[in-house]
Amino acid sequence: MFHFLGKKEPATKKEETKSDEQKTLAFNRVVELLANSEHSDEEPEFPVEHAPNSMIWRFLRAYSYDSEHAAMKLSKYLRWRASRSYGIDCAVRQINLTTPGVQRQIDTNKAYFLKGKDRSGRDVIIVHVKHHDPKYQSVDEITVFGSYMLLCAEASFPHSSKLEEWDLDLEEQKLCIVFDLHHSSPFAWDLQAAKRIIYILSNFFPERLGVCLLAGAPALFSTVWMVIKPWLNPHTQAKVRFVDIKELGKTFIDPSILPPCLGGTAADAAAAGTVACCSLEALRASTRCRAAAWAGEGARAAWGS
Repeated sequence: MFHFLGKKEPATKKEETKSDEQKTLAFNRVVELLANSEHSDEEPEFPVEHAPNSMIWRFLRAYSYDSEHAAMKLSKYLRWRASRSYGIDCAVRQINLTTPGVQRQIDTNKAYFLKGKDRSGRDVIIVHVKHHDPKYQSVDEITVFGSYMLLCAEASFPHSSKLEEWDLDLEEQKLCIVFDLHHSSPFAWDLQAAKRIIYILSNFFPERLGVCLLAGAPALFSTVWMVIKPWLNPHTQAKVRFVDIKELGKTFIDPSILPPCLGGTAADAAAAGTVACCSLEALRASTRCRAAAWAGEGARAAWGS
């Protein structure tokens, strides 16, 4: 079980520009550290020394090209994917619709993917906070569901051979997450679940958040934000924006793919109550071959299991 409490992580960004030579040295050092890393009881789906270049570059960016820190975090991420955490009887990477709690969470319509992308080319996850009842499920169940959403999103990102060749920071490899706080009550503001999801997003999916939009937040939510804000490193804090509902369609997301409750005009949202997202299983299946390519032959079993 991976614990989400403990020492606060240091800020993952520094105001320092690295030269290409420094980046290359840092990359080679991570490769060396991974090759010499110790094995654990929770073996990843492929040897850590076979981690794809794109993954190494992403973790290096997240941790300011600190080779030791990036290598440690990357190894921890791969062990997390292989672990049986949160009370489930399968590896985290194998979470699917049949995993206890996942379909139950989907049925609440609290979170889903939009059919299209935001104006920066990022996949969009909508979270309707008003549909969340902390008493409806355990923190572990909401963690499993959140992990499922993030794993499926990551599997859907377009693969580019250029990502393997050099350090590229592409928006299409990131997420836009919209928390719809309109008409939500303090009873739905689940700090325990928020802390767990922040930990997972920060530690296991670094550099995957493009922007986090807190839409239609009631005035009272500002007090909750003061509690949540210190849990985020400064770089992530800068990606969080408070917006009103009208600004979503004007600035960030085309109204044609937004549900009416967020100022959009998506027809199937009116019919189904939510914007019909790609089935998460279909999303994963349609991108399995492309996603598997990120680690070569050693990782192909991961996305098929």
